[in-house]
Amino acid sequence: MKLKSTLPIVRSSGSPAWNQVCPAPSPKRNPMKRALFIACLAAFVTGAGTPNSNNFAGNWTTIYNGKTIPGALSQSGTRVYGHCIYPGGKRAAFQGASNGNTLSGTLYVDQRTRWTVNATLSGNSMSGTWSSGSGRGTPWTSTRR
Repeated sequence: MKLKSTLPIVRSSGSPAWNQVCPAPSPKRNPMKRALFIACLAAFVTGAGTPNSNNFAGNWTTIYNGKTIPGALSQSGTRVYGHCIYPGGKRAAFQGASNGNTLSGTLYVDQRTRWTVNATLSGNSMSGTWSSGSGRGTPWTSTRR
């Protein structure tokens, strides 16, 4: 069994000829590898796959009054949109804005019922209050799934 040397080939000028050890992929030779490389590079540059302390996007589970309320949020810049499903299947829509690790917005339960939501994000946990009017609000916590 012959092992390929991992040492670079050294040119007569004294500089390594790295491209002879690891030649750059040619799009003509393997377009799939090139596409995968570009996708991975784009994900790295944009931060995809890395936790962002100010990103509220994801699937969330809230336990409130002993009941599980699943939901999902998406984020574009500082705008945050989403929904949750109340026990019994009723869907409520959320619209709000983030400022660092804080979130504020409105949960639209139906045409007449709106809740003001304020939250603070800490990793994969979020806690805050919701209220239907004036007052200090009811506390809640949620975990990103």
